[in-house]
Amino acid sequence: MFDYFSGVRALIRHLHMFERLCNCCGIGDYHLALNYRPTLIALYILRTLFVLLIGFPVALWGAVNSILPFQLTHHLSRLIAKGEDQYDTTRILLGMLLFGLFWSLQCAYVYYHFGSGWMLAYLASLLISTPVALRMRSEYRYALGNLRVFFLFLRKQQLKEYLLLRRVEIETELARLVRIARRLSHAQTL
Repeated sequence: MFDYFSGVRALIRHLHMFERLCNCCGIGDYHLALNYRPTLIALYILRTLFVLLIGFPVALWGAVNSILPFQLTHHLSRLIAKGEDQYDTTRILLGMLLFGLFWSLQCAYVYYHFGSGWMLAYLASLLISTPVALRMRSEYRYALGNLRVFFLFLRKQQLKEYLLLRRVEIETELARLVRIARRLSHAQTL
């Protein structure tokens, strides 16, 4: 019994050390599972180029046309919300109000100067491009993180091997503790 609890404490300690090391290097578990083969790298480059060539112009249009309500929503939500638990609700409600107001004014301007056909096309472009702009923000951070880890593993090839070895050791120890826990549980039921 003592061996089991000391094993659990040791496993938790090893897990925390492994997690700190991965967090310090910006490495996610999926980075360790990736096998950086030339075909995978080529597919990633093609995907990134597609996102840049197609997604970026659409996202830029959405960002330019929605920057004011987005920034106002972001800053006013922090001021209005009474705590972190209310921030998301405040942001959603305020965003619906501000985006609706700004888009209505923008559409009215386009309608007044160019007519209803252009106004409908403009509104459709806003409804498509604004979510793309939000997605591109997270895509940008994700791509930068992946590139940083890729080059880190290129420079320090032993780091990936070391982390994989540590992960296997943790998984092995966890499996051993699960077997012990099952035996203890089975012994108590008898």
